[in-house]
Amino acid sequence: QRPLVFAPDDRRAAHVRDIIWRKKTPEPDASLRVGCVDGGQGDAPARLEGRSVVLEPPQGLTDETAPRPRLDVVLALPAPLRLKRILPTVASLGVDRLWLCGSARTERSYFGAKFLEGLPR
Repeated sequence: QRPLVFAPDDRRAAHVRDIIWRKKTPEPDASLRVGCVDGGQGDAPARLEGRSVVLEPPQGLTDETAPRPRLDVVLALPAPLRLKRILPTVASLGVDRLWLCGSARTERSYFGAKFLEGLPR
């Protein structure tokens, strides 16, 4: 297999250079964690050639998928209408548990909203 070369103006190359490698020259033995469609995941040797990023084909791909990390969110109780708008986003992110708590700026009347009735406390 041939190496994969990302051109200098490719957004993926810019991400690797600027975000992952933090605008520094990578180590000679640098690698990136990659995933291949219908082919598993592994570490691919990577290097810079000018401003292009070159990825060598990864060796020994595994089909193991990493377990989904647990995601809990602690949120100061917003106004009930805002909470109704936030909940679909929280659900789409795959949040396991949402903790609603009071804060100095949370109005006490929000805790008595009909929208919150029947929730475990």
